[in-house]
Amino acid sequence: MDTLYILRLPQQMRNTLTRVRNELYQNSGDSSFCSLEACIILGPVQAEPKTGWIDSPPLPLITEGSARFSHGMLFLPIAEQSLQAIRRQLETDYPISGIYLGKSEQPLVLEPLGIKDLSLARLSWETHANLVRWRIFSETHLDSGTNRPTDSARTQVSLHDTLSGRTN
Repeated sequence: MDTLYILRLPQQMRNTLTRVRNELYQNSGDSSFCSLEACIILGPVQAEPKTGWIDSPPLPLITEGSARFSHGMLFLPIAEQSLQAIRRQLETDYPISGIYLGKSEQPLVLEPLGIKDLSLARLSWETHANLVRWRIFSETHLDSGTNRPTDSARTQVSLHDTLSGRTN
């Protein structure tokens, strides 16, 4: 079973992207548009998950309008530098920076999306023949730190609490 750190999108955005992915599936017949959920993949979880503090990426994250196909994945690109700090803190990396859509090259142009709300989570999946089983766990809401009475504009979430299933 493989496990990745992901940034989970707000429910309304996931619903919108599910409709887009369903159209891509209808046009292509590629079932990868129906497996996993649209999310930002940060990279693989190491054998021993990291503990400590994790900073939220700067919000809002803005996608480019045109989907890109690279490394066998179709995704809506997000500026790579926006995810560098969180990837460095998690000691992970991934070849794409953007919202994962599927594994088939399809033309797709959308209005740029502004992501103002994220959750850090882990996604595990396994494949048996044509069946993909997956689940999301250890989800913790991240916040940009705006409108909060803090000395710092950064919001930090205890990664130890995230991995143990506790939330703030």
